[in-house]
Amino acid sequence: MGAVEIIGYVSIIILNLGWWIQVCHVLKTRHVKGISRPFLSVMFSCFIFLQYYTWTIHNWVYLVGNGIGMAGVGVLLVLTEVYREKDYK
Repeated sequence: MGAVEIIGYVSIIILNLGWWIQVCHVLKTRHVKGISRPFLSVMFSCFIFLQYYTWTIHNWVYLVGNGIGMAGVGVLLVLTEVYREKDYK
């Protein structure tokens, strides 16, 4: 593995850790008011298509990074459903 590939892995992982920062915040506060479900749905769809594309071109850097991002967005979608009623009562 070359230096450029390592930089790619580090960059894409840092980029997609943002979703997990939001997941931790929601789990801590148990509030999802202000989080857009349509936005998360669009992002999740984009990650699915990106995963398909990166799988076909065998780009492991983006497969790993997009997998982290897709999982984070998926968890956020579930959490917005779990905590939505609490925030809108």
